[in-house]
Amino acid sequence: TKRPRTRGGRRNTGVSVFAMADAKWQQAGQSGLYLKPVRADQKTGQFLGLVRVDAGCSTGLHQHLDVATSLFLGGSLADYTGAVGQGWVGINVHGDTHDAISYDGCVLASRLDGPVIYAPDGGKVHGLHTGAKKAAFEPVPADRQPDINIDMMAQRAVPLPFAGVSRRMLFDYAATPHDRRMVCLQFQPGAALPAHVSDFPIEYFVVAGDLQVSGQTAATNSFAIAEPGTGIELASSYGCLALAWADGPS
Repeated sequence: TKRPRTRGGRRNTGVSVFAMADAKWQQAGQSGLYLKPVRADQKTGQFLGLVRVDAGCSTGLHQHLDVATSLFLGGSLADYTGAVGQGWVGINVHGDTHDAISYDGCVLASRLDGPVIYAPDGGKVHGLHTGAKKAAFEPVPADRQPDINIDMMAQRAVPLPFAGVSRRMLFDYAATPHDRRMVCLQFQPGAALPAHVSDFPIEYFVVAGDLQVSGQTAATNSFAIAEPGTGIELASSYGCLALAWADGPS
């Protein structure tokens, strides 16, 4: 499978680290909508990076054609089912259709597995969703909800068989075409996971703290990507809360 283009970052032995504080916001074709992309592919609609919606701005009515997962780092978004905000994970799957607005402004750490479409009679297509285009919507059932929202820290933390490390399952990608999961990892100071090799890519976002990925430090507000076949060692000197998206069997 072709991997989306990677932008910038420090790379060493199959691991790349991206300090998002050093990246500049890129306007997404419309005032009030911005991106800090790590990976973006206009053909497939795949995206990894930060998304920003300023106060009073909306995404426009759109329909998801694949999975999108986002952690709210600050602020909130609202659609017709209500508002969701900081510390929550928003999940969209194929067919989810909505227009989301932020009344207070928000920033999200997001991963899109495919494109979205905008209605042919809608307004201008902007670049908030990588690879978006206009196309006829699939029918939306009356009982269909446009998103799944999860309070991340309210999920059960399962201790791993390594002292000081726990995992919260956020999304197992059930009923989607993907063999993947999104989890929250929590490291106590000095905790570590032993070396292992993944045949599939793993992507991390450090919400807070420090995460060493095979000797490279990803600090707060950083992404790290381990490419397939990479030997991965994870550790934290002072504690860490991170997201991880892992392809392939666990």
